[in-house]
Amino acid sequence: MIFVISCFPVPGLAGAGAINRYIVALAQGSDLLRAVRVGHSALGRPILALELGDCSRGPVLMVGGTHGMEWSSVFLLLRAAFDLASPFGEGSFCSG
Repeated sequence: MIFVISCFPVPGLAGAGAINRYIVALAQGSDLLRAVRVGHSALGRPILALELGDCSRGPVLMVGGTHGMEWSSVFLLLRAAFDLASPFGEGSFCSG
């Protein structure tokens, strides 16, 4: 599964740099996630993807933050990646 998150500032919540740092921190904190750069935005900002599991056999692609006012999709994908990478951790949807 691949999560591609186009980062742009979210007014009052997080800037593109903070979101990219969170993506990298998620990948560093999990054996299942890898952060990869898949390109750059028109403004030169890196576009990062999180790979979950083995993506060599036809990945599932989830994209968020494509349009300027779609802030919720960024946070939903980050939460989905976090939950899927730690399904049995404390506080996850599987822990009860």
